[in-house]
Amino acid sequence: MKKRITIITITIFLILFSIYSSCSANSINVSTDKDLTKIQPGEEFKIRLKFNLSEDYATIQCKLDFNEDKIEIIQNEAYKDLAKISAGKNVYVATVNRKGDIILNTIEGTKGDNTLEISMKVKENVKLINDKVTVNIIDSTINMEDSKNMYINIGVQSKFNIIYIVALIVIVAIITIIIIKGKKR
Repeated sequence: MKKRITIITITIFLILFSIYSSCSANSINVSTDKDLTKIQPGEEFKIRLKFNLSEDYATIQCKLDFNEDKIEIIQNEAYKDLAKISAGKNVYVATVNRKGDIILNTIEGTKGDNTLEISMKVKENVKLINDKVTVNIIDSTINMEDSKNMYINIGVQSKFNIIYIVALIVIVAIITIIIIKGKKR
């Protein structure tokens, strides 16, 4: 009897595992073509969006959010309202305007090479500190729950925040008190 229960349990586990492994999540990977922590004013860079899809036919609407006072999307040479982009071979149609609105259609989404590169530029005479470009999914014909608010950091990322400053002040105060009490003895 125990053997039978064990075999049934293992069989159910294998069936569930095979069903789970055949389902793949839809997601977006955000990357760039260079190290953006050392980027200089006036320098161009590309934001690369790689769409990992479990369905062939998909339409995805996204929005790039960034500080428009510091960063701009480079315009398409033929159409001034559109961005300069490069799309992978399995992206059927991709449209990106200069405000960062993206519409992407695939017809062979599961085959890979669903990439979209958007050319951007750091404006002149700006200092990038704790800046980022965020990709927000607005709408999609497929479930994109795993790709909410993907982002990439740009410029120097400040490592100090108020918690570190308060902790440093407390440590200095404790050391000062210890030194003063040591001198009184």
